[in-house]
Amino acid sequence: MLDSQQYDLASKDKISPVTDSERPRIARALRNGKRVPVRNIASAANGKTRAVTITHGGTKGSALRRARLDRRTLEGRFEEGLIAQRVLHLGGRDSIAEPLYSVVRHSVRLELLVTLAWAECRRAGVLAAETGALSGAAQAFVSIGRELRGTLEMIGLERRQTEVLDVAGEIARLNLQERHDNP
Repeated sequence: MLDSQQYDLASKDKISPVTDSERPRIARALRNGKRVPVRNIASAANGKTRAVTITHGGTKGSALRRARLDRRTLEGRFEEGLIAQRVLHLGGRDSIAEPLYSVVRHSVRLELLVTLAWAECRRAGVLAAETGALSGAAQAFVSIGRELRGTLEMIGLERRQTEVLDVAGEIARLNLQERHDNP
């Protein structure tokens, strides 16, 4: 501050000289592109991001990918339990490095997104009614599922290889068995 002049905190314009006792200082924060007065400077809510609560399928996917989930909700407890299971599978919190722990948290969040996308597919259907193409939820399920599979492979949790049956060979075997049973 200059000796004889003070500046308005919001506009940075020079204002008439006043003493500090005449004009209280107003703290301002940038909200929606505007500098607005902060109600309570000491309030913890002014600086903290709020936890996300999933209320319906229309919640923004970007918020679900990055934001902290409210631990009081079912989804928050699911996420916390799954993180604990994966960390325990890898040997406990003390035995894994921070980057691997970050990948574990990311894989759990992806699993939650896959679960939500599948629930939306079951509710609304896999195909869009008007076009017959894959719905948005089905596309999200496929793409997030691929990302989850890659993340789990980075952790070391690879999916089990199952034997894929040859459909034509299986039908031929069943027909042969039926002919043998019924002469």
